Amino acid sequence: MHRISAVFAVLVAAGAAWAEPPAASSNAALGYWRAFSAMNDPEEGRETDDLEALASGRKAWDAAALGKLVERNVTAFEELHRASLKASCDFGLDWDLGFSMLLPHLSKARQLSKLNLARARMLAAEGQPAKAVETWLDGVRMSVHLSADGILISDLVACAIFNAHADAIATFVGRGGAGPAELARLREAFAAIPPGGWDWGASVANEKRCASGLVAGCIDPSKAESPAKMLAGLINLDGASGDSSEDVLEKMGLDLETARDAKKLRAYLGDCLRDYGALMDDVAAALREPCWEALPKLEKLGARTDGKNLLTSLLAPALSPIGQRRAEMEARRALLLALVAAAEHRAQKGADLATLEGLGVPPDPFTGRPLIVVVEKDGLAIRSEGKQGGASALEVVLERP
Repeated sequence: MHRISAVFAVLVAAGAAWAEPPAASSNAALGYWRAFSAMNDPEEGRETDDLEALASGRKAWDAAALGKLVERNVTAFEELHRASLKASCDFGLDWDLGFSMLLPHLSKARQLSKLNLARARMLAAEGQPAKAVETWLDGVRMSVHLSADGILISDLVACAIFNAHADAIATFVGRGGAGPAELARLREAFAAIPPGGWDWGASVANEKRCASGLVAGCIDPSKAESPAKMLAGLINLDGASGDSSEDVLEKMGLDLETARDAKKLRAYLGDCLRDYGALMDDVAAALREPCWEALPKLEKLGARTDGKNLLTSLLAPALSPIGQRRAEMEARRALLLALVAAAEHRAQKGADLATLEGLGVPPDPFTGRPLIVVVEKDGLAIRSEGKQGGASALEVVLERP
């Protein structure tokens, strides 16, 4: 009996320890993976088409078409919401693989984003503005979390998700759907997002890191494989593109004599790596400056990718488009904050504001000057000068009641 009592006491003590659950992880990525695993994709056909049209803003909410799809994803939405509130996010990218690293979470996040937009539209249509706003903000927070990957492709996917949710919110606010509580919630959330959304320069620095690791294997004399063989697949020396080997090499700034001599090729690649690294450092620095200062600098830096440098020709990203995406995202943030300020002013004063001065609204990221406020027939338009090169401006409209 004594032995049994002792064993029982041990088990009771162990049970008390087991009853204490571990602390919840602060890593949002784990929650997003749970959301991805619970996600039910749309059925091929009308459901897919309707979801795409809704996510792009071409179509209004249609309960008959998408109501069941939203219902099938309730668990995914719950996991998304909980994950989006976490302080940090780390999807555990395998940096040792460099440019070959796998990024399966990006396609999953894009699909979950579309479903989340559908749910927010449903909640707004059902007269639940507070829940609709929080659902849109779940998507915005997920976009910021994705940028923590620190790689340009993740930044661009995150930017697309952010823009889609910001556009949906702007439409909702512009049509008078948000009350005082919802407007205050949006103002708080978007004011907390830094200009440009996140540190795009950090991602450029990591691109440089991946490239440096790739080239290090080519210029290491201890490697058994010749540099020419290692580079053959990259620069298409077999002429599969239709060009001769000489033409391909000439376009890349590399002559045949250098390509055939291992010592010369290593020296050439070392020079290329230094020039490429200096370029990427300048790009990272530009992307940490205000958008209106960064855009012309990135355009000039882009000219350096057309020179006689194999690495910049192969590995440098398209610089001007990255600057444009960053500026467009910041324009949406600034426009949304301006729209919220205009809606609050109308609700409090019974009239439209004439200027954004003194309201803490960020400047137009394309010019550094205040956003443009114009009274139009349909309502109060707030406009950014938009893309460079004469393309159409970006704007939001606070419609007349």
